[in-house]
Amino acid sequence: MAFDSKVGFTHESFDDIRAQVIDVAKQLISDDVGDDDTTLVGQTEGMIAYRDNILAMMIEADYYSRYALTAHGSTLDRIGADEYVFRKPAASAVVNLQVDGYVGGMVDGQAFFSTEDGLLFQTYDDIDFDKQSQIDDPDNPGKQIGLEDDNGEPLCRVVVQAIAEDAGIESNVGAGEITYNVDANENIFAITNPEAATGGQAEETDLSYAARIIASRIAGSPSTENGIQASIQNLPDVFQAKVTRNNTMQVNDDGDPAKTTHLYVIGGSDQEIANEYFRVLPLGQETVGAVSVNVVNNAGETRVIKFDRAKTVPIFVEIAIDTTDDFDTDNGVNNIKNNLTAFLANFKMGQTVLFSQLFGEVWKVPGISNMTLKIGLSKDAMALSDIDIDSYNIAVLSNENIEVTTNAAG
Repeated sequence: MAFDSKVGFTHESFDDIRAQVIDVAKQLISDDVGDDDTTLVGQTEGMIAYRDNILAMMIEADYYSRYALTAHGSTLDRIGADEYVFRKPAASAVVNLQVDGYVGGMVDGQAFFSTEDGLLFQTYDDIDFDKQSQIDDPDNPGKQIGLEDDNGEPLCRVVVQAIAEDAGIESNVGAGEITYNVDANENIFAITNPEAATGGQAEETDLSYAARIIASRIAGSPSTENGIQASIQNLPDVFQAKVTRNNTMQVNDDGDPAKTTHLYVIGGSDQEIANEYFRVLPLGQETVGAVSVNVVNNAGETRVIKFDRAKTVPIFVEIAIDTTDDFDTDNGVNNIKNNLTAFLANFKMGQTVLFSQLFGEVWKVPGISNMTLKIGLSKDAMALSDIDIDSYNIAVLSNENIEVTTNAAG
């Protein structure tokens, strides 16, 4: 074992360690001392070298465990804890549900709704259908009419936040997939999710966790743009955050008023995000966004914090594959879909969906000899090209939006 001024600790091979033990034996005993396993001395040299090799591995592990980028498992957790940055557990997706109910009725908080295949989502708050809602008249653009059921009964439309019962990326369901009134509440006429559920994630990997620790160090003061972003992203249920600040005296290109901070978030509850945002926000800085949450300062005064949920952009994928006998006919298609959804689950806001990158996720499944692949923003607009995503939007993909045809090429 040795320490190099350029590369740090170097772990020599077992053969090099044994050669060093033999050299010592020749110096202390005799130049013609046995050096192979046919002699007792040679066997002893081998045992010493074996022990020294284990010690070298332990020292190497200890050396690299001191640094965030090379530490693993519980050792990395300890490094993060010292800096108040904790590994994120598996998290459930969050979604806004559009609930149409009969005027005068209500739904208690913690009500359950689900997708067709039984993935459950639970609401945070009570739903009160207080008055009839107005909607755009599809037959007369620019005119509004009262929302009604099929029999002309007045309806109230309420948007309420819900969280998936089970954690993981599987809870990131697409728009329009949550349609079942699990509790069979008679006050509800219809339920849907206009946008995809987001924020569902598996337990954070070492690579992602180490990157957040480094980002937190670089961010410096929590009141800077980078600091605010790091603080929000360090919330356990938040998958991603992006901050932009308009320091000018004019409205910027994004439509943000002068001297304002705009936060975009994926995952997490509105209240926990608002509380942390308020904690790190510079004094006198105004916030903007469609989500408005009340927070209470140390003096007991109420302040309003605003931010936005990043908009989701559903992606559609169409694949035709030729298969061999190695292809798993029972699970192969689902494995392809799972690989693709897991790949896009790690995308960042504004990240372009590169057409060529998706091929690698399909080829990971054994038994595929040839394929064609198209992607698009709708089933009617599939192409062999990349998809650009706006800066504060994020591409999402669900299994339902992936069509796989086997042996299509004949």
